[in-house]
Amino acid sequence: MRALITAAGFGTRMLPLTKSIPKEMLPVGDKPAIHYVVEELIENGINDIIIVVGENGDVTRNYFKYSLELEKHLKSAGMVYQSHRMDEINSMANIRCVEQLPMSAGHGNVMPILSARHLLKDEPFVLMWGDIIATSSRLDRALARFYKNDSKYSILCATRKVEQSDFHKYGYIQGHKYTSAKHKKKGDFRVDSMLEKPEIGTEVHSGYAVLNGYIFTPKIFEILDGDAPDHEEKRITDYLNLLIKEEPVYAVDVSDIAQFDVGTLEGYRETLIKFLT
Repeated sequence: MRALITAAGFGTRMLPLTKSIPKEMLPVGDKPAIHYVVEELIENGINDIIIVVGENGDVTRNYFKYSLELEKHLKSAGMVYQSHRMDEINSMANIRCVEQLPMSAGHGNVMPILSARHLLKDEPFVLMWGDIIATSSRLDRALARFYKNDSKYSILCATRKVEQSDFHKYGYIQGHKYTSAKHKKKGDFRVDSMLEKPEIGTEVHSGYAVLNGYIFTPKIFEILDGDAPDHEEKRITDYLNLLIKEEPVYAVDVSDIAQFDVGTLEGYRETLIKFLT
């Protein structure tokens, strides 16, 4: 299975810093945020990784790219530890960077899928945002559920977010949670529909949002090829709602795993406090 990481946004909530540095490349300790996402994928056996980058994507591309000049310098200077760290990055996975399609092709968070479709090859794939990291793996439960369902249905990672101040940040699940393990795994959701960044006051009866982590079946490509939802912005939630009409979509509860969004100043501060103290 391949994975797709998005790293092509403008980072508007962190300007002017993110004008030249992608938010996914903001440092968390001695490595950028996106490195943690890559590590989570590798921990779950996914080593074929595609990163969709924007116009300042050279920063991301160069981080994962082998540098002969740097290697020679480190070895000649006797910097063994630093050389070893660079070797780890160079060999950690098969990582490819592709540029996101131009704005003329459309905008929205589904564009990375369209930009990398030629590499995804109509197979199941994982989608991760590059700027939301976690203290432990979110994907292990989702992948376990995916394979238990014989790879037939898409799976989302759901986190309980009931504060209305969070509504404008995420896509929310409308669905029902299984309370019995007789037929379905207790704690899983059958997703009925998705709400994209609901307004304050909107009834979000599940109280669960998708912060990061999607596993899509190839059926999503058929949905992408069909009639586009009636929105100027191409949003994943809209295409998920179309997918739900064609096949079941499930979600697993990962609320016990702390997740941190480095794409806002407040979130970045919280991330540094958690990971560096």
